[in-house]
Amino acid sequence: MLRKATLGSSVFLSLLALSWPIWLPANLATSFNQGVTPVILMVLVPLGLVGTLQQLLATANNPRYFSILAALTALAMVVRVFGAGVAGIEPIWAVVIITAVALGSEAGFVVGVAAIALSAIATGGIGPWLPYQMAVAGAVGFFAGLLHKLQSPHRLVLILTGFILSLGFGWLMNLWFWPTAIGVSEVVAFDPGAAPSDRLQNWIRFNLLTSLGFDLPRAVLTSLILGLVGNRLISAIGRASRTGVRDTESVSDRP
Repeated sequence: MLRKATLGSSVFLSLLALSWPIWLPANLATSFNQGVTPVILMVLVPLGLVGTLQQLLATANNPRYFSILAALTALAMVVRVFGAGVAGIEPIWAVVIITAVALGSEAGFVVGVAAIALSAIATGGIGPWLPYQMAVAGAVGFFAGLLHKLQSPHRLVLILTGFILSLGFGWLMNLWFWPTAIGVSEVVAFDPGAAPSDRLQNWIRFNLLTSLGFDLPRAVLTSLILGLVGNRLISAIGRASRTGVRDTESVSDRP
């Protein structure tokens, strides 16, 4: 419980930093340097990743668990490389969500953050957007992991979770460039002097009018994958990780 609470705090603080265009008081938002947010995220997200891995290593006496985690990270990285940026076709989110539901929020966070970072290194896609992508990917894994205790969630629950989280990825990612977007109507533009409620409305309209063509296919694809094979893969991954625990225990009990 403490482990999840610590990770949850890191995710919350990352999302709080990411969403500054909405909630920061007008007098501060007017002069806020957008470059501060990536710096904050590049501290919080790696700290959350390292802390989570240390806690997993200290508490999970299961070599197979870490093998499975590494394999899922590699799979998420590969599908990210071949799917990123193509009309919203990004199967990585199905991999992250399946991992999180099968193994927990910590595993989902690790796979999400690591897959984004490794795929960026592999493709040279390192830029000012990367800290935001890592933070949001970690959040997707963390929140999907809240279904872990259900073991085998209802298919509709899994589909709805995939739709909301993969759609939410796009909406949250828009926050990194929305404040500097030019040539947009004032009804969707970022206005640092406006009240937070007005900025929230503009951000929602911005998402609907500028990126729905990418966000909706991403959400539909993720939901489709989860609906077709999600529970079967979740059960298989769960059984494989628990088998590793039994094998380790049986070996340690031998004279």
